[in-house]
Amino acid sequence: MKKINILITGFIVLAGLIYLSSCEERLPQDYTPYNPTPVTASNINLDYPPAEFYPQPVVLASDTPTFKIDGVYTFRIDTATTSGGSFVLNNFDIDKETGVITYDNTNGSLTPGDYAVDVSVSNTNGLAKIPQAFTFKVLSVPISISVDNPIVDAGALQEGVIATVSYTDDSGGDIAEVTYSLDPEITGFAIDPASGEISKTSEAETGKTHMLSVRVVTNLGSVTFTDVVTVNVGPPPTIQFVQQDGSTPLVKVTVSPWSSYTSQPPVLTGMESSGGWELILADTVAQELKDAMSIGADGSVTISADGNIPEGDYWVGAKATNGSGISFEFPAQFTVHVEKRWESSPVFFEDFNNTTTTPEDVNAYNSALSSNVQNGGHITGLFKAVKTENTSKDQMFQTAKMSENKIDGGFANHFETTLTIELAIGADWRDLRVSFNDMFGYGNNRLDWYSRTLGWAYSNADVVAGIYDPANWNILMADNDPDWASSAGTGQTGARDSDFNKVPPKEFGGIDPAQPMVYVTWWVGKVATATKGAVFHFDDLKVEVSTAFAAEEE
Repeated sequence: MKKINILITGFIVLAGLIYLSSCEERLPQDYTPYNPTPVTASNINLDYPPAEFYPQPVVLASDTPTFKIDGVYTFRIDTATTSGGSFVLNNFDIDKETGVITYDNTNGSLTPGDYAVDVSVSNTNGLAKIPQAFTFKVLSVPISISVDNPIVDAGALQEGVIATVSYTDDSGGDIAEVTYSLDPEITGFAIDPASGEISKTSEAETGKTHMLSVRVVTNLGSVTFTDVVTVNVGPPPTIQFVQQDGSTPLVKVTVSPWSSYTSQPPVLTGMESSGGWELILADTVAQELKDAMSIGADGSVTISADGNIPEGDYWVGAKATNGSGISFEFPAQFTVHVEKRWESSPVFFEDFNNTTTTPEDVNAYNSALSSNVQNGGHITGLFKAVKTENTSKDQMFQTAKMSENKIDGGFANHFETTLTIELAIGADWRDLRVSFNDMFGYGNNRLDWYSRTLGWAYSNADVVAGIYDPANWNILMADNDPDWASSAGTGQTGARDSDFNKVPPKEFGGIDPAQPMVYVTWWVGKVATATKGAVFHFDDLKVEVSTAFAAEEE
């Protein structure tokens, strides 16, 4: 079996050799291989006609060159050079077959000057480099310009036409279209593209010399004329608010919330203000100040009386407008400082220590002392409040001992007590504040059973009628106010002044001076079922007044 396979294989190999031998091709005896003429600079005779162009914003092209090249070939650009001009190399291109050279000048990058382009030509048998194969000239745009006002001294707020550019056609009639632009653009200046009028606005930077260059675009190309107009812009306007002496700079004015004030007219330099004035105030300025403040035709600032302006510091600025309607802002020129000042002598004070001071009878606190406008009180409820008479200790006002309110051994009945003082309002009063000392006994748990408030009103009719209605009173201290005494002290006989809780002044926030009377009331009442008694003490009651004072300039 193995011998047969060997014989068959040998036969196949022999047959293949015989077939290949029979297929052998014989070339003609006269065959000559193709060898194109080598490309060299001297034998291709590449010739471009020289050219001239205006720098038009189009694709510029050479004429088709003449040349002699055998076989397949290709053109390419090696490089380009210029004398006096400028260009972008990548904007050059060449047709690989015709050799036509183009330059894309749509962006105006080609400027007047002499140019030369080096070209390479290659085929299968060589490469030739022809330096300066194509030369051309870019002509200057045949136009010139003149300016009627080449040097301008302009005010900071001056607006309108300051100069006009005009052109002359130096081509003999080839210029058909002309448009103008500033190159580069400068904030505050513009040129009319058709008329060549250069205008200035108030946005131009002040206190500076601006050099304006003009770009002229024509049908033959564009050209930029550098620094054709010099504009000297003056300094910005200035303002100075002054004090009442008419010369000392005004930096700050201090007023009460109710003071009236009018400043001197400001000194304005560099512009006139016949177009009027406006106030400039920070966004955070209180609305009360905005309502109370105004500015006159001469720029003087006025704060009207009784504006009830919140305390604080507020800066004030102004905006002036001239007769042409052009405005200039002068922010933060001076500060208005608003503060309350409290009279050194209180309008009411009671320490309950002098038995000869009205009311000298403790029972006087059980009636409305309308005839006594300096101090007085009214107690309402089932039981009296008293003024302590313990001479070994300081005296004070004390509510009735709550344990006296027992009926059938309990505390089921309602209990409340008020101490009211009444004050005749002075014509110059604008705000009040009250301070006092307090204490309670006989344990901290009493505060779970009783409530305390401090309030004021223009009427005490409900208290006189024996009813305390909190809706009728402006509450200065609610029961949960942290300034109340929070720890129990002594009992009914009280303690010395130094043992009391000192309550800081509580401001009313402004009163109406047109009202005849104002009342201040301390109220204590039972708010839960009590199991034991309590007592509340009040001492050293003081009411202070704040009035408008004359404005003070700095």
